[in-house]
Amino acid sequence: MAYSINHTEFRQELASCLSSYFNLNVKDTSKLLSDLLLCLEAEALILERYSLAPNDQNYIFAIDSISHVAVRLKSDMLLDQAETLRTTTESSQISRDEAVSNFLALVQALRSINLQ
Repeated sequence: MAYSINHTEFRQELASCLSSYFNLNVKDTSKLLSDLLLCLEAEALILERYSLAPNDQNYIFAIDSISHVAVRLKSDMLLDQAETLRTTTESSQISRDEAVSNFLALVQALRSINLQ
């Protein structure tokens, strides 16, 4: 990753994007945010599983899914994460593993913050 992400800012951006997308009060997005983070974690686990084969359809589809959600929600931070993952597809295994690991750790940290 190019820089460190502030978990609280990222969570707030996702909540704000969900609020806008679904026309809800930000306070009412907690359940949606939990579901979104669970889905993002599932995609990150797919990336982790297939990181040795970045040209595998499952790996590519996981990145495409993350990108699609980011574009639909208009989340710049999530889109940046998806682009980081996409650009490391052609990188070394170490760079790819690091990007996937960082994304998974970010999503898991956000899930734990959201549960509090």
